Amino acid sequence: MSEQEFVTTRQAAEVIGVSYTTIQRMVEQGLLKAWKTTGGHRRISRASLNAYITGKASRKLRSQLLVYHVEKQEEKRQQLAQMLEAWKLPLQVRAFNDGISALVAIGQERPDVLIIDLLMPGVSAFDLLQLLQQPEHPLEGIDIVLTSDMDNDMVQQWASLPANVVFYGYPLPQQQMQGYFQAKAQML
Repeated sequence: MSEQEFVTTRQAAEVIGVSYTTIQRMVEQGLLKAWKTTGGHRRISRASLNAYITGKASRKLRSQLLVYHVEKQEEKRQQLAQMLEAWKLPLQVRAFNDGISALVAIGQERPDVLIIDLLMPGVSAFDLLQLLQQPEHPLEGIDIVLTSDMDNDMVQQWASLPANVVFYGYPLPQQQMQGYFQAKAQML
């Protein structure tokens, strides 16, 4: 890689306007792509830094959280829509009945939060959880809320969930979800 393709942790911190430690945490959370030199120093991909800045800028322009909800069952889509609407939070929700349509939409406009059922037709829950473990997955930088009729122990058997992924089983815990979305909305 050429020198222009990466920056040091300190340079990344200056560009974004955060501390050196915050950049380290962002790398650990997968928000920035980085690697370590043989001397143990981090190098941040300039492309991932630019993508983060661009994504942050587009999110700052929004006055509402963009939430994509992927659920095959109409009844569950309506239930969640009513729950989110009742909270009177600055949310814009788009519903999809299949994962392919949602992925196409993500390619056009990245949501802040993706709510997806683990048992979608054509989408293996195991494959989805494995995908989320990869450093360069297509949902990187998006907070993900997994829902399922499975319990948390079953999900944890497949894989540990990354920091940007939460799991809620059915029936959906309204108070926990409301707290989650209130916290997300405060970050606007």
